[in-house]
Amino acid sequence: MRFLYFFIGMAAGFFCIRFNKWLVDSTGIRWPSLENTLGPGSMYGIWKLAGVILIILSFYVLFGGFGL
Repeated sequence: MRFLYFFIGMAAGFFCIRFNKWLVDSTGIRWPSLENTLGPGSMYGIWKLAGVILIILSFYVLFGGFGL
């Protein structure tokens, strides 16, 4: 089961990193307060960061983290 979670997490992380512009443009998810604080275009960086975190967590699950 851990391998399945690993591959799903890796695919989701890759999707977030590779298609961050499409995610922001098609969903319209923009946080004005975040973009005012960090600068324009920071939502793209947030999606990339989320993708990296998903990949790290999927490796954590693969090697026995979270007790799955």
